[in-house]
Amino acid sequence: MMRQALRIRQENYHVPSQHIFLVVSNCFRALVLSSILFASYAVDPNDVMYGGIVWLQNNYMDSKWLNGAREGANERVRTRDFNKELTKKQHYQWIMYPKLSFSHCVKYGDTIFLKNNYVKPRWLSGYRGGERGTLTRDLFSTSENPKKYEWIVKSAPGEGDLELQNIKQDIAHGKCVKNHSVIFLQNKYRSYAWLTGTRNSKNENVRTWNYYGNDHDNGMQKTYGWIVTKNTPEQKGSRTHGVKCGTLDTVGSWQQDLFTNADQFEYTFQVAVMEGSETASSETITESWEKTVTSSVSAGLSFKAGSAGASKKVSSTLAGSVEKQVSSAFMKTRTETTTMRYTFEKGGSIWQFVVDVNDICKQNVAVRTGSIVRTEFGQEPCCLPGDFKHPNNPHGPCREGPCTCSADVCKGEGTKS
Repeated sequence: MMRQALRIRQENYHVPSQHIFLVVSNCFRALVLSSILFASYAVDPNDVMYGGIVWLQNNYMDSKWLNGAREGANERVRTRDFNKELTKKQHYQWIMYPKLSFSHCVKYGDTIFLKNNYVKPRWLSGYRGGERGTLTRDLFSTSENPKKYEWIVKSAPGEGDLELQNIKQDIAHGKCVKNHSVIFLQNKYRSYAWLTGTRNSKNENVRTWNYYGNDHDNGMQKTYGWIVTKNTPEQKGSRTHGVKCGTLDTVGSWQQDLFTNADQFEYTFQVAVMEGSETASSETITESWEKTVTSSVSAGLSFKAGSAGASKKVSSTLAGSVEKQVSSAFMKTRTETTTMRYTFEKGGSIWQFVVDVNDICKQNVAVRTGSIVRTEFGQEPCCLPGDFKHPNNPHGPCREGPCTCSADVCKGEGTKS
C-alpha cells in the first residue's frame, strides 16, 4: 500500500529517485496534521506550527523581512520592507514543513523545508554559486542535491560542523519554537552555512555564509538571526518584539523563607523577578520575554515538592492563578515596587511560592510571587496557591490540583476553617 502510494506520488510529480525520501516526509506530514486535529492535549497558542504561515524578519535592522519567488523565474530571495510592498504579501509568507517529525510544533533541532506562499511551488534553497546565495525553486522538479533545501532550526548558531550536530545539540533541543523567537537556520548542504540577510549596500541580499567567519569579527552577527512571527508584520517594523531568550519550562514550588516563635510579627518579602540573588533589571525583562514565561506557566507549569521532590504537571486551568501572580511580579519589578509586608498572628514556618524559569540563555531566573502561607514547624504546603481545601491548613488536602505531600496528608480532612 505504501509503495503504491509512493509510486503514484512520484509519477504525478516526476520526483527524481533521490527525492523519494521527500515523498515519505509528505506521508509523515499528513500524519502530523491529523494528529494535531485529534490530539487530546492542549496546544500552546504561542507555538510555531507546522503547516502554518510565518513571517521571518531579519534581526539586524528594522523593516527587513525575508521574501522569495521574486523576479524573472520567481527564484530570487530578498530582505525588503513588507509595508512598501503590501500587494506582494504572499512573497513574504513562508510555510514550514518537517523532514521527519510527528510533532504539532516546530522544534529546535528539527530539519525543515521552507515553502514560499506565492502561487507557484517555490522552496528556499541555499549554498548557491560562489557567493553561496539563496534561491526559491520547485523542489519536486529539480535534480539538485536535496540537502540544499534542508534547514536546521536553532536557538543559537551553535555547532557549525554537521557531523557533530547530534553530539553538541542545541540547548533548547526538542522544545517548541515560540512566536516572536529569534531563530537561526543552518543549511545542511555544507557545514558552517547559516542563512543571513540584509546584505550588500541595499540591505537586500540573502546568503548562506559562515557565522564564525569574518562576520563574527565585524559586528554582523545579528544578520543571521530571524524573528519568526505568526502575525502580519506591524507597520513600524520594529524588532523590539523579538525574543532571543525564550522560556523552555517553568517549575513552581513552595520555598521556606523564615521560621519564628513570635506570637505576632510583620513579615517583609520581595515580589519580583530575580536573576540569581539580584532583582532583574527593568531593561532585561521585556514584555516579549514576559509573554514566553507566562505562556510556559499557563501551558506547562510543573509543581514540585521541596528542593528534591518529584514534579507534577498542572492543568492550564489551575495554572491560571499562578500566571496572574507571575505577571504581577513582572509589573512590580518594572515599577520597582517589589517590597511587600504581611502581619501574622502566630509564629511558625513562612513559605513563599516561587516559579523557577528554565530559559534558553538567562541563568538562575526565579519569579517570587505574592503567595505567602504559614505552616506549623516541620510541615510544608501541599497544594498550589489558592487550591487548599482548608485555607487555614496549607499542610492538608487540595481541592483540585496535585498534592505533593504524603498520601495520608493528601487524603485527610485537615483542619477545617
